[in-house]
Amino acid sequence: MADFDKTVRKKLAGLPSVARLVGTFVSTDGVRAVVDVGGGRIPADMTGYVPEVGEQVFALFIDGTATVIGSTVPKPGKGTVASAPLDNLVAVDTIVGRITVPYAAGLSLSAGQTVKLGAANDGLFVYAVMSTSPPPQAPPSPPSSGGKVQTQVFMPIDAGSYRAGWWTNQVYASDTNVGAWFYGSQIADTIPDGATIQSIAINISISSLSYQAPNFGVHGSATRPGVAVGLSQLTAIAIANGWVALPIGFGNYLKAAVGGIGINHGGYAILNSLAADPASGALRISWV
Repeated sequence: MADFDKTVRKKLAGLPSVARLVGTFVSTDGVRAVVDVGGGRIPADMTGYVPEVGEQVFALFIDGTATVIGSTVPKPGKGTVASAPLDNLVAVDTIVGRITVPYAAGLSLSAGQTVKLGAANDGLFVYAVMSTSPPPQAPPSPPSSGGKVQTQVFMPIDAGSYRAGWWTNQVYASDTNVGAWFYGSQIADTIPDGATIQSIAINISISSLSYQAPNFGVHGSATRPGVAVGLSQLTAIAIANGWVALPIGFGNYLKAAVGGIGINHGGYAILNSLAADPASGALRISWV
């Protein structure tokens, strides 16, 4: 064990020391920057970006060598003129807020115009009036699974039955009860909206069963509401202990909206509470 510890320490000691600090750009010194950072004024390499004097910048330290890697605030590329120029400066609304900057000589600026901004090392400026504002680009789709089927089990966070109030943590299917399992937002947060549901099954844990086919449905509550949950897509499904298949439509509903599974009528069944069986009502969903 001692030799293993020594080997790990040796490997860790060989890794480069890396830190990122916020500093203030002071000036250039030849091809290098001068930055106030970490309580001192030091030289730093640059990545091609030349900041403004006094600008807050990120300084990346690798084994004691500093490199200015960019501004702490993004530089807007365009904006909307907020008001007519005054004293050779114009107010422009941008993604980082309202800025007041100089503009290229000869421009005739008025409120509402969309303008193009340049970012030289002596500060932002307006250099052109745009003929139109191009439509914003749609964000790229999330990375796909490449056609690979993904499967995950989602554990319920609560369960119970409603009859003039939530009166038990067991899940009842009867003429006078609506039982339900709740999953928070985990399913909708995990499965992409564009995914194709391949299968969905629920883990059944029976306390008592008189008839085999209660009505299952989906509801729209992440946690227990103050009233009984409303069930839709009701389907009679024969049950036994273990995994029981549910309609694909249930998976399509749960991937797109926060909700859960419920049962009522169609047969008298009492399913175990989470205290009796934490896997009661667990959902196993596969998608691609």
